[in-house]
Amino acid sequence: MNDRAALDLLLEHGPLSRTRLGKLTGLSKPTASQLLARLEAAGLVIATGTGGSDSGEGRPGPNAQLYAVDPTAAYAAGLDVTPERVLAAVADITGRTVGEHAVPTPGRRPAEPVPRQVTAALDGAVKAAGLTRHDVRRLVIGTPAPSTPTPGGCATPARRLRTALTSSPA
Repeated sequence: MNDRAALDLLLEHGPLSRTRLGKLTGLSKPTASQLLARLEAAGLVIATGTGGSDSGEGRPGPNAQLYAVDPTAAYAAGLDVTPERVLAAVADITGRTVGEHAVPTPGRRPAEPVPRQVTAALDGAVKAAGLTRHDVRRLVIGTPAPSTPTPGGCATPARRLRTALTSSPA
């Protein structure tokens, strides 16, 4: 049982007690406690309160401490670049969208270069999420058609976008 599998269970089931996580993983309660302590120390899991019968304890006594994936542990952004618009969305580690922003891209010869439009869309989504660009750990860009590769293996439009996103102020 590794930490990733425990995170997957927490994402799938929501907040879990140590005992319930142990039952789902086959780990002993002390081992499940060590795993949760490790994930909590890494900033990936937070204590969310206590639970009664929903905690999976199935016995009387004090309520069990529940743990959940910390949604603020990491963020990812996705950009959908089309001839009509650039749509950017930022999601937390649980997959919940926390910010979106769209920038229209009228015509084939826009007044503003596409890399600037992409940067504006990303910055708008990041701002709507209450974050900075530095908070975004991963970025995925989708376009409607493949680009022609250039020497070195990187498509010219992709290289221009990467340069624009990494050189613009965060």
